Amino acid sequence: MVHAELSVVRYKPAAHSKAHWALHLRIIDTDKTRHLIYQANGEAGNLHLDVVEADPVKSRRFLEQIDICNIDTASDITDVERHLRRQPVRNEISSWTCQDWVMESLETLNEESLLDEYQYHEAKQRLETVYHD
Repeated sequence: MVHAELSVVRYKPAAHSKAHWALHLRIIDTDKTRHLIYQANGEAGNLHLDVVEADPVKSRRFLEQIDICNIDTASDITDVERHLRRQPVRNEISSWTCQDWVMESLETLNEESLLDEYQYHEAKQRLETVYHD
């Protein structure tokens, strides 16, 4: 039976920048596992949604993975993917970053009842301790 795990991945900062954040959706099926990374990528003011199929733990810049929730149904996995692909990138705000995209994405998933209140607030509290690092 298909299920998935959603987590936030933090990467070591590139020179003179903050840690890069992304959302990792690990989809586990009977005979295979897929790793999808959703991230706001690019320079400030010129960010774009980037979706990559890769295991983030294998990146040289991998710093940590913060577990957010398990997703137990194929329809919920599809809904999470759809909402992440539609999550706005706010280039009109010059200080807006990949970290903001992750925080707003989690808020959207909570509003759409794909994260429950407890999971959302636990994740938000944990992420706020490393926000803008």
